[in-house]
Amino acid sequence: MKYLIPSLGQFLISMICKYPDYVKQYAAEVGEIMKKLLSTEIRMEAVGLQIASALFERVGIDADLLNKFLFQIFSTMHFYRNNTRNKVIPVSITRSIFIFFATFMVNFGSAALL
Repeated sequence: MKYLIPSLGQFLISMICKYPDYVKQYAAEVGEIMKKLLSTEIRMEAVGLQIASALFERVGIDADLLNKFLFQIFSTMHFYRNNTRNKVIPVSITRSIFIFFATFMVNFGSAALL
């Protein structure tokens, strides 16, 4: 299943971009998918962050969903920093996180992030 996640993520992003009004009613479920992709069991952070960027950009900000998702991002970073041999967050994950924050701040401003 892990090899299908990037393709399924692209499908979900396409659905979010094409039908944002339809996806809006399922924002909580999509949020759970995003958090699960960032979890330490699955470790598909880049896909989860891409879905989150599309969801927040097209559907809008739900404060509760955003708070839970940001907590999951920092929990993931904490895991890599404290539970890996090198004690370093991988570059690919750091790059994906920076892209997510940059996209978020371009769309909503830094005040919305704070």
